[in-house]
Amino acid sequence: MSGPIRVLVIQPGSMEAETRTIRPELEEFQSLVGGNIEALNLTDKIGACINEDGKRLNLPRNVAGEALIRRGLESTGRMLSPGDWIVGPVVIVGVPLDRSVTDEAIELARSVGIKVED
Repeated sequence: MSGPIRVLVIQPGSMEAETRTIRPELEEFQSLVGGNIEALNLTDKIGACINEDGKRLNLPRNVAGEALIRRGLESTGRMLSPGDWIVGPVVIVGVPLDRSVTDEAIELARSVGIKVED
């Protein structure tokens, strides 16, 4: 087990990312997204965790988190499935998931208009 890591948490309806320090354990990620996690590798250094059942649970759309995920995927020539969207809290983390968020991830967040705490 590695030590504590820094993550960014983007809540639905917010254009701000909260910086949190967590233990890189499943339960911590589940607590942040409110249920089972779905992990996405956006780039080779940036990952995201979302609630795997968010749409079924009717969680609110996360426009800012979705924009960040789309931009990250597009930077590697990938995209969300047509008509797909992101709901619930979005947790941005390093890859693999036991790594802290990188400066690259913070810049990616800022590039889509998300305010990141320093």
